[in-house]
Amino acid sequence: MRTLDDGEAKFEPDYKSLDLETDLKENLLACKSKREFLDEIKKKWAANSPDTELNIRVGPLASGAGVIENKKIIDEIRGHSRKLVGIDMETYGVFYAANNSSKPRPIAFSLKSISDFADPSKNDNFQKYAAYTSATFMFRFITEKLTFD
Repeated sequence: MRTLDDGEAKFEPDYKSLDLETDLKENLLACKSKREFLDEIKKKWAANSPDTELNIRVGPLASGAGVIENKKIIDEIRGHSRKLVGIDMETYGVFYAANNSSKPRPIAFSLKSISDFADPSKNDNFQKYAAYTSATFMFRFITEKLTFD
């Protein structure tokens, strides 16, 4: 991030792409195509939940050193990566550590439920729901769906 002479912030990406392992990606996409897996997780949540259906988005994340709540900066980041599905502070570090580990290298992936997307006027109404859905999906995905041939 650089500040221009007029005081505007300018995002200057330095792309270092780290890809999701292919078999893992295919397993995640298979869960996405089978709605009953996701619908069951949402249905078992007893408290208030959003009106939207639970979904899976598989794609690139931008990563940075801080939380971004500025729509203009978000739009600029999206302009550099048209398939961007989110912005996250920690995921790149997890992938980097896995890719630079000694053998046998762990296979890394990041899974998060999002309760907002850089919304400065957000509230915390669905944070517990997001924590529940991501933890439940992760547990079920690892124990029931994760296979490597």
